[in-house]
Amino acid sequence: MKRGRGELLPHLAIQSEDPHEPVKVLHVPKPWKLIGAGNYAAVVMHPDEPDKVVKVYAEGRPGLEDEIAVYRR
Repeated sequence: MKRGRGELLPHLAIQSEDPHEPVKVLHVPKPWKLIGAGNYAAVVMHPDEPDKVVKVYAEGRPGLEDEIAVYRR
């Protein structure tokens, strides 16, 4: 993906309030678009590359290592 971390991560605001509820996405920097939010992460895409998405985990949510293992399989 041509878009760098500097364009998305410092400006994307995700809040984790309750481990049993989806994360809250407070801000997505333009031109990124929010695709969805689940119990652990938000998924965004850039309009220049609509066939790719970026999944960003909220801080403090358990399960990141488990999800990495699933993707490796």
